[in-house]
Amino acid sequence: MQIATLKHKKIKLTILTVLVIVFIASALIEPILVNNKKESWGETSKELAFRQSQKIQDAFDVKSSNLISRIRKIKSSLRMLNEEKRLTQKNIFEEILKKEFSRYSIQINNSQLKLIAWNSDPVADSIYLYQNKGLKGQTYFVKKKLKQYLSLIDFLELQNQSFWIVVSCPISELALPTKINLERISFLDSLRQALSTDIDLLLGSNSKAKQDGRLYSVPILNNFKNKIGVVSFLKPALDLQVASLKAWLQQLQNILLLLFSWLLSHEIVITIRRSNSRLLKFTLLSMVILSNRVLLFFLEIPSGLISNSLSDASNFSSRFGSGMVRSPLEFFVTAVSFLIISLYGYRQIIDYYKSQRGNGKTSLLADSAGVVIAVFMYLLLWRGFGASIRSVIFDSTIRYFKEFALIPSPAVFLMCVNILILGFTIFLSSLALLVFMHRILSKRIGTNEWKYLVVLFLVVQILGYVFDRTQAQPQGTDLIRVFFFTFSFAILYFLIAGNKEILFRYFLYSLASSIIAVSLLTYYNSQLEKESLKNSAYDLVRVNEEQVQFILYQTLIEAKNNSALHEDLKTGGDYSSTAFSIWMKSLLYREGINATITLYDVQKNSLGSFSSSDESDLENSSVHLDTNKDIQIIPQQSTFSVGKNVAGVLTIRDADKILGYLSITAIINSNHFRQESLPKILIPERVGILSAVDYDNLKIYELMNKELVRSSKSSELNDENVRRILEAPFDYFGETWLELEINSEMNLLFLIKNTTVQGEKILAIARENKNFTWNLSDFFKIFFIHTVVIFIISLFLWLVNLQKRITYSISFRAKLITAFLIISVVPLFLIAAYIRNLTEEKNSQTLSKLMIENINQIKNYVEPYLVSSDVNQKLIFEKASRELNKKFSVYSINGEVFSSNPSLYEAGIFGEKLNSEAYMNLISNKNNFYLGKEEVQGEKINSAFGVIRAAAGVLVIEVNDMLNKSSLPLSEFELDVFLFGVFSFALIIIIVISTILSGQISYPIKKLTAATRAVSNGDLSAGVSINSKGELGELASGFNMMVQKIRQNQIDIAQFEREEAWREMAKQVAHEIKNPLTPMKLSVQQLITAYEDKSPKFNSIFEKVTATIV
Repeated sequence: MQIATLKHKKIKLTILTVLVIVFIASALIEPILVNNKKESWGETSKELAFRQSQKIQDAFDVKSSNLISRIRKIKSSLRMLNEEKRLTQKNIFEEILKKEFSRYSIQINNSQLKLIAWNSDPVADSIYLYQNKGLKGQTYFVKKKLKQYLSLIDFLELQNQSFWIVVSCPISELALPTKINLERISFLDSLRQALSTDIDLLLGSNSKAKQDGRLYSVPILNNFKNKIGVVSFLKPALDLQVASLKAWLQQLQNILLLLFSWLLSHEIVITIRRSNSRLLKFTLLSMVILSNRVLLFFLEIPSGLISNSLSDASNFSSRFGSGMVRSPLEFFVTAVSFLIISLYGYRQIIDYYKSQRGNGKTSLLADSAGVVIAVFMYLLLWRGFGASIRSVIFDSTIRYFKEFALIPSPAVFLMCVNILILGFTIFLSSLALLVFMHRILSKRIGTNEWKYLVVLFLVVQILGYVFDRTQAQPQGTDLIRVFFFTFSFAILYFLIAGNKEILFRYFLYSLASSIIAVSLLTYYNSQLEKESLKNSAYDLVRVNEEQVQFILYQTLIEAKNNSALHEDLKTGGDYSSTAFSIWMKSLLYREGINATITLYDVQKNSLGSFSSSDESDLENSSVHLDTNKDIQIIPQQSTFSVGKNVAGVLTIRDADKILGYLSITAIINSNHFRQESLPKILIPERVGILSAVDYDNLKIYELMNKELVRSSKSSELNDENVRRILEAPFDYFGETWLELEINSEMNLLFLIKNTTVQGEKILAIARENKNFTWNLSDFFKIFFIHTVVIFIISLFLWLVNLQKRITYSISFRAKLITAFLIISVVPLFLIAAYIRNLTEEKNSQTLSKLMIENINQIKNYVEPYLVSSDVNQKLIFEKASRELNKKFSVYSINGEVFSSNPSLYEAGIFGEKLNSEAYMNLISNKNNFYLGKEEVQGEKINSAFGVIRAAAGVLVIEVNDMLNKSSLPLSEFELDVFLFGVFSFALIIIIVISTILSGQISYPIKKLTAATRAVSNGDLSAGVSINSKGELGELASGFNMMVQKIRQNQIDIAQFEREEAWREMAKQVAHEIKNPLTPMKLSVQQLITAYEDKSPKFNSIFEKVTATIV
């Protein structure tokens, strides 16, 4: 044993020595490696740049190969259709609309270059095809509106006809910075991530490398080895390479240092365990764990090694411990560290309680001080719990309850696990303190433990109330605090009275801590939403004329330095898309300010524009174009709208040469009432605390001089509500909160009152209060994740102890619970699925009906005008859109002819060609209506198409739910919230009832089993006491009667056996009495006894016996 221990110590010492040597060697070798890197940098940089350029070329080669394989497959399909005499436009459409081509843009033109089939907005028009016929069989780059494509043109000649085929795949897209778009990665973005550098792609065979010494530029070659573009990226920098090398060595040293620390800590822990003092062991072990946690923090492990959403500080970052929980991953490491300390402390307290209960004498003063300190620490733990959960909500960009997702993202899942660990740690620590208090008090009081536990419980509840009242910012609510104290005391009593396995105890602890943690989470989320409502109100009123002027000036400065804008004005481009790009990248978009951006040429002719507003009264700024001024800011008074406009004009120059002009017109004080009519994609996503509430669900009211002048959501306030708003008690800052019933629903309102030149103005922003179902859904969103985690951990621990798992799994009660759950839960899920499918179907039917009704309204309005060929179609469509208050687009066979939002089509957000499936169904199949789904800027939309007859030919009207917001009886989100909340609550009820019923059924059987086992071991005093009048009661009565009869039979048998023994003895005595040898035998026995006892009468007895016998 000693030899093995010595060998083990030698191995540890060897490992520690190796770690130290490697650590020192890495420090010594660093300057040598850095110097070698600097000396060979000339050749190394060229090699690195060449490798990167080769990787880029290889990636484009793969894309080209995919295009070639797709075009071969299309040509093969067309040949087969031709051989089968089925080469019709309909069959061509069906072929290219197959799912395998969904990631490609495919168009087929006939020999006259007329477009006959397409699966998405075509990339090349007939003019472009005519100009690029010579590129047949080659790949090339194309820019169409907001997208860049790698395309391939090929020609297919059949017996009777021939086709031009263009297959394209998008490689980049100028998309709005929404959450959905940020998660989508384009081909160029994937290259940037793979090479860890920025990549700039210039299209065309005539493109030239940028004259910048910091950039490395190489041509991109197509499948014919012809130049089709130039890609530029930053040259590998020596400083970056040296920094990367040093960072790698630093990480190696950090890992070595961490391993050394862990091995040393292991030895310290072994030494600590030899101590007999529990307090000393707990203190030293806590110091070791916390020291290792601090070391991890300073070594930036694991955040320095992992770079993803788990280490992203925007998901969670707290100031606790100087940033020791600066990301979800760091939070997890810290929480696990404190969990280990808490578990060890809890076990030490339990062992101390069991070993010392009722023993030892301590002074009353010491016991009193111990109880007071324990109570104070207990209250501090409660406050720390609340403060930690508050930080989880307020110090994070994650909105746990805003969106519904059964499968959370990795960051959300890890944060939910962190919340569970945090709650379990604090609950376990609180329970340890209660056990400590109980040990002290039980030693003093002795019996009637439950009575003094009740008294202690009431005292702690009162102290908790007082403690919260003395705090400037109490944590949680009184109800949650009462539940926390109640759960902890209930489990304390269970711990004292029960005799359950420790795994089951931890299971209960985790469930109780989860309930409290999620309750706190929902409470603080409601506080965050309330704060967000207040900030939303100030966000709406803070935009003033000076701020808009500054934003316009900033946007014009950015445009002045925009090299892409200069290049477009020099070489020509899609100016509407350029205007959209300027708007999207400016503060105008991020601040939600409605504006119109227009580009002009040197002759002040409009080249293209983009408008984020649907207002038609924005003043034309072309009158302010001035070649003598670079930037102008001109306030304007709108002719028709309530708001005031501000215009900005920029003269774009290249040296002394004027390239064109840029004008921006923005609207002041109208954004919060006009945004609701804008497409969702043009409304900026709210960030920070503003993102806690959904802007679409807010109601906004503006009162001027005690009259309601404007309201959003078409939601009007009645006279009583207006009166209550006007009579609301505003504070010194002109703020107040109010609850009002609006449209039969209770709403929370935040009011701001200020004085303007027009008079007294009140802005009210309202949010509907959450109902019971919604609150249930919010609770179970996190509790469901916690339950899954608890179940998985419990299952793992059961699997570790296989014997116990088998015993549990085959128990009768477990089988009953399983059967009850299967019988109850399966129908529950089937009902939920049925309700969801039924509601989705009803919603789809309702939406389809609404959209078709819109189509019919527009159709009935415009068709009477369109029978004449002399009518101006555009004017008719504009009039229909204005009077019917409908947003729609009209297509001819050749493309879009009208749109209520022309900016969206001109910029390339919507396609200019009729949807391919709509064309096939309406034009080829001669249907009257078609309903379809599309994706625009990452948002899925529903569209309805209808045919109208005009003198000029067939036209198709499109109406979609992005431009025409439809109100459904129950949206998918609301349905998911309802189903998840109600059915989760029902599931909990089913589990509780199943557990109770299974216990009621299995308990009598368990008692019968125990009694049967006792009887089989010979204990006939065993009986079964069951208060039941059913079959189980009759079974227990029969069992008791059987045992009683067995016991009586045993008594009777024993009595009979005794009587029989007495009879046999009597017979034996009678025989002995009649035998003459018996007296002689008795005499000799008497003589032997006297001899052995050395009786003084031995001689007399001897003489008497011999005389008798002889």
